[in-house]
Amino acid sequence: MNYRASGEYVTPFRVFPFIEEVGAQRIDIVVRIRADIPQTHSGNNVIVSIPIPKSATSASSEFSTIGVGQTFEYSAQEHKAVWRIPKFNGGTEESIRIKVRQFLFLFI
Repeated sequence: MNYRASGEYVTPFRVFPFIEEVGAQRIDIVVRIRADIPQTHSGNNVIVSIPIPKSATSASSEFSTIGVGQTFEYSAQEHKAVWRIPKFNGGTEESIRIKVRQFLFLFI
């Protein structure tokens, strides 16, 4: 995101990340984003890049809102997930749950 501001400025989006350990081989990454812009405005083509642990073997997603054109892509080579939101209306919230499977390291 690029923008300039002088003086006091409130960022247009607030990001709230959470990590939940579901089991020995799975973690859930939950990212909630709130659009702190007027309801008459919107963010278009919002792209959120989320780092994924190097130990991950796969990642899948669940969106909080269905049918708004959101997409999810996991890149194992880059160790990241990309969440795309085509239109993010002001005063609303979106969230994604990323289910990450990872290697189980056993030390004997």
